[in-house]
Amino acid sequence: MSKITILYLRACQIEDILVLQHLVNLESLDISSNQIADLSPLKNLHNLSDLKLEYCEILDISTLSQMFNLKYLFLAGNKLGYVEFLQDLINLSSLNLDLNKLKNISILQKLTNIKELSLNVNVGIDVTPLSSMVQLLKLSIHSCQLKNISTLNSLVNLETLNIFQNNKIDITPLKHFVNLRSLQMSHIGVQNILALRQLTNLRELDCSFNVGLDITPIQFLVHLSLLHLNHCEIHSIYQLRTLVNLDQFLELNDNCIIDISPLEHLTKLKKICLYQNIIQNFSPLQNHPNFERYNVPLQQSKQEAPSVKELKLQKIMKQVDSVNIQHQNLKRNIKHVETRLTRIQKRICMCIQQQYQDQIQFTIKVVQLFQSMHYTE
Repeated sequence: MSKITILYLRACQIEDILVLQHLVNLESLDISSNQIADLSPLKNLHNLSDLKLEYCEILDISTLSQMFNLKYLFLAGNKLGYVEFLQDLINLSSLNLDLNKLKNISILQKLTNIKELSLNVNVGIDVTPLSSMVQLLKLSIHSCQLKNISTLNSLVNLETLNIFQNNKIDITPLKHFVNLRSLQMSHIGVQNILALRQLTNLRELDCSFNVGLDITPIQFLVHLSLLHLNHCEIHSIYQLRTLVNLDQFLELNDNCIIDISPLEHLTKLKKICLYQNIIQNFSPLQNHPNFERYNVPLQQSKQEAPSVKELKLQKIMKQVDSVNIQHQNLKRNIKHVETRLTRIQKRICMCIQQQYQDQIQFTIKVVQLFQSMHYTE
């Protein structure tokens, strides 16, 4: 066993890893999704370069402080409040610390070889220390309740950035990231995306769930290959006609789109989704030579194009219908609970009644016993 170099033990209900201490030739180890509290058996595994310890409820990572050969370290889904023990792991190139309890990450500034860093779902984390990590190529900081990303201005080498599901933030600093190829910024409450105009190297962009989004700057992102614009209350897609290199996927679900004629110009496009719109004519999609699939409503509307007010009213009516459905489901659930409670009450009454009957029978027997003793005397 000492010759093993790769070991995968994810989700094996392991609590004790003492048996691993002799596997000194291990180079890659995955023991994620186990309940491991003590990492000390790993202290002599100095050949490890790839270590995955995700979702293990780990509190103490001091054992890792001497693993100088580590290049890939995954610690997502633990209970870490600090990461000081990582400061000497200077060979790290990829680090995942998602879903922990981190606030201060200043120690990461010493890890100058990190190219990929993920800090998702560390609520209230201070990202200021990242400003000196100019070597970063990929950064993911979604769902952290960020209020400001201006401290990231210096990260001009970034190629991938994920900032979705954060507070309403000013995205002006994004204009500096001219090397970006992938940007995920859905659910951040933004409407003005003028800062994206300079990001002409973008290949993938997700701006979904930003209601009232002005998509005008997107027309300059002519190298886009994949674009997501769901639930943005978009009425016109005229600006998208310039995206002639869009070839992978276009999502425009749940908007207020009537006219899709601008899509005629996107002849390289393979997949498109247009659910929850009010489209009058689907013919612009019929002659696309590269289409593999497109998802649209089954029936085309025969009515005249509705006004913006009518579109908004229809949106509201959909929301009302959704609330009504939720209300009906809630009523059914309440009725079900009431029925179960009634049954439980009946069972309790029966149990109490049976208990009283048993006590009465016992009392009668005692009385009869005393009576028999009295007669005997």
